[in-house]
Amino acid sequence: MRWYRAGEEVERRLPVLSTYLGHAHVSDTYWYLSACPELMGEARRRLEKRWEGYP
Repeated sequence: MRWYRAGEEVERRLPVLSTYLGHAHVSDTYWYLSACPELMGEARRRLEKRWEGYP
């Protein structure tokens, strides 16, 4: 959540999270990103902000 709130590119930092969690593959970590409703809300807000002003 800190990464999203700080505006960091979470996709680029995902290997760090994967290592921290002890996962052998980054793909094993993606589940955690989709399982957190708060994180999904942050992702939605970031996307909406990016697309403000576009038709």
